[in-house]
Amino acid sequence: LDYSQKAVRDLYLALVQEALDRYDSDGLELDFMRAPFLFRPGHEGEGGKLLTEWLGEVRRRTAAAGRQRGRPVRLAVRVPANPLTACRLGLDAALWAQQGLVDLVTVAPWFESMDGDPPFFLWKKLLAPYPVTLAAGLEMNMGGGVVDPETAVGAALVALHGGADCLYVFNYYPTSWCKDWPAGKYE
Repeated sequence: LDYSQKAVRDLYLALVQEALDRYDSDGLELDFMRAPFLFRPGHEGEGGKLLTEWLGEVRRRTAAAGRQRGRPVRLAVRVPANPLTACRLGLDAALWAQQGLVDLVTVAPWFESMDGDPPFFLWKKLLAPYPVTLAAGLEMNMGGGVVDPETAVGAALVALHGGADCLYVFNYYPTSWCKDWPAGKYE
């Protein structure tokens, strides 16, 4: 769906509000990585401005929910691992951090892939002036298969050494895909 269309933004804002009304959660995540193409090709720049305004409204709503609950309701986003790619898609997480719109930025590779050396140092530099947590998104799938424990641990170490504050493991289900991993060895 094209987020440059008001009807699309309104639809997702209604879903955000429904989630805030229905669930007593500590936060809300907007995952832009499953479908990061939110605008028509060539219109990502102006689309990104609309998305930033829309995210401002989402932030106002999470803040209102937090006031009502007596505790913060945090806002997280999941964006491409490369900040230039993210910006070119209209997903300017550094600007969102600067404007105080997000609390957590998860940078992640595209679906079913693993980036061996994402520029966490660059993200850390872009986000350093702001009270934002940088998470490294680690995918479970790689090249059509499941990541083995050694690769997952290696990717985690690269991310933490590169400057990520924490890890975000995506689709690591101990009862399904990870069922053959040695129990207790990697916990």
